[in-house]
Formats: sequence, C-alpha cells, structure tokens
Amino acid sequence: MDIGILDFGGNFAGAALGLLAQGFEVSYFRTGPRQPHESLLARLGWEVSEPYFRADLVIVAGSFADEAWAYDLGIQREAPLAPEDPFFFSINPLQRRVRDRWLEPRLRECEHRLAFVDMSDCGEVLDPFFAAHGKWKFKRELPLYGFNVDIEPFPYLYNPTLLSMEWSVGLDRLELPAEARQSRDAIFFAGTIAHWRYFGRRAALLHRFMQRYPRETLRVVQGGMTVLDVWNELQLAKAGLYLPGRGELCFRLHECAAFGVPLVAAEELTISVPDAWRRVLPIDPTHLRSSAEMLAFYHKHYHPIRAAQCLLEHIGLAPAAITPEPGFLERARHREEDAARSEAQSAATTITIEGDDRVFDDEDFEIVDDLEVWSSGDV
Repeated sequence: MDIGILDFGGNFAGAALGLLAQGFEVSYFRTGPRQPHESLLARLGWEVSEPYFRADLVIVAGSFADEAWAYDLGIQREAPLAPEDPFFFSINPLQRRVRDRWLEPRLRECEHRLAFVDMSDCGEVLDPFFAAHGKWKFKRELPLYGFNVDIEPFPYLYNPTLLSMEWSVGLDRLELPAEARQSRDAIFFAGTIAHWRYFGRRAALLHRFMQRYPRETLRVVQGGMTVLDVWNELQLAKAGLYLPGRGELCFRLHECAAFGVPLVAAEELTISVPDAWRRVLPIDPTHLRSSAEMLAFYHKHYHPIRAAQCLLEHIGLAPAAITPEPGFLERARHREEDAARSEAQSAATTITIEGDDRVFDDEDFEIVDDLEVWSSGDV
C-alpha cells in the first residue's frame, strides 16, 4: 500500500517516519519553515516536490483549528499573504482560504481514501473545512466532551530536533552515563513561560505547583541554553516538569520518555488520551515513575511507530499490515531491560539502543553544531 501525505507545517513528521519504518511506500510533501534539524525526511529522500493524491491512502495534516481560531479573532493578518501560491507557509489565517480553494476539487476525487489530521493545540475549536472532508478524521487535542462528528483522538507530538537526532544517529549518542543520570534533586523545566498564546496559564501553574509542594526544588530556564544542554539537564534532574501551553500536549512528553526521565505534571490532562499517558504524568512528585517505566512507555505507547499504528488501526487496516520494522521491537526490549537492570543493580552502565546505520554516517552527527539557542520557537 502506498500513502500520500500532505503536511502543512511539519507536525506530522513523526507519524510519517513511523509509517516508513513499517515498510509502507510514503510520498511526503510538507510546507513550513526549513531548519536543519527539521529536514530529516528530505535528507533521507522521502519528500516529494508536489502532493500525491493517487495513493491508496491520502493523509492531510495541519493546524486547522489554530487557523480557524485566528481567522475568527481577526488576528495575525499582518503576516505575509501569497494569493497565487496555495503552499505558501504563513500564519496569516487568510492564506488558508487560498490553500483550501486549491485543495477542494482534488480532495473530492480521493474522498473515499482520505484521512484528515488536525495537529493544532487548539482543542476546543473545530475548523469547518476539516469537518467537511475526509473519510477518517483525527484530532491531536480532542477534548473529553468531544464533538458531534466522528473524530478519533491522535495525541502525538514530537520535538522535531529530537526526532531528527533520534532517527539519524540514535538516542545512545545523546544519553548520559547511567552513573550521572538523575543525580540532582531539582525538578527541571526549560521553555517559554509568558507566550501570549498561553494567556498566563504556565505562570499560574508554576505558582500553584510551588505552593502545593514547597519542599520541592524547581529549576526553570527560559533561554540561553542549547537544545543539547536542555536534554542533558533533563537527564540530570530528579524529574521533568510537564507544563501545558495553549494546548495540553507538550514536547516534554517526547523528550523525557525517550530519555527515560520521570515526569510530573502541573495539572491533569483534560483531553482524550490512553490511560498509559496519565500513568506517566502524575501530579504528585512523590509518585514519579522509574526510568525503566518511562522507557517502556515510550516504546510501547509513544514511539512514532505507535503513532502510525494508532492512525492505521482506526482506519481499519488489519494488524498484520502494521508490523514494526525488522528488529525494532528487539532493540526496544533490550533497551528497557538495560534500564531496569541498571536501576536494580545501581551499576555504572550506559543504556544503549542500536543506532540506525541504514541511513546516516557518523559525520551527520555534526548537525548538532548548527542547533540554535533554545527559544520560544522550540516550544
């Protein structure tokens, strides 16, 4: 089966990688900013220069609710607009009208094999264009009360920088030695606190968290650190703090789970997610999960392959058609066993996972040197 993906903004890249890892023929077309750490699929040769609508399954992903929200409020119209280019990437909500007019007749021809995925963090808004198209509909932030249309939850969000490093050089190149990990008592958070889209939510949650747990040491960094420094600090911390922004899914879930770092949430999730999500996000620091449990959660519930499986299972493909890439489960299992053994024996060993030599040589690790300083764009 071949799959054609149109990804407006790039937030569907993780699931696209998961589909590729399972052996599907994928034609991936995306719009959005082009930074070195966000171009993994292009560098692997899996991106195409124009959308592919003749595939057995067509997936259109984008931040549709965010666009509808901005359009209704009449904001962000000072951003650039290109009426002649349906794929021009802009936060101007009028640009979506150009894109939608171009898409309409083409989507009508593949409606019976079309899946729409709303990757926005605006859970309470339903975009009319999104609601009107697609045999299958998925929403990243689906409120517990739901909508009166048939939409499935798709709660997967990946840090594009970590995704690129993870799939090119392997997480073992980014992990600290076991004897150094979680050697500090502080709970750590790095990211933007006062973004205008958050409406003061993060600042209020931080204040309440410190009031509830005055004996906990909380370290918050809002700038001046590279992404690699942030990941190192996470691995040294007692736990990572999970703070929602405009929406409830945060890059911290991907980062901490992939590195085996316990998480503590500032508040309980109110969107549709599997129970496994809630179990690894306790709101009480005395109920932290272990490193082995976090790694097990990542490989069993949050790895990009799992995102792809979730989507395809809801579409109705037989389980036999969605098996992981050869050796993936064995490598994941070995990694979990190493983590558990390290904790049980307090041994000075490094938790490793086999690298992906199929696609990258060692010199590609040099892309770390080009990473920008942590900023609001990384959150």
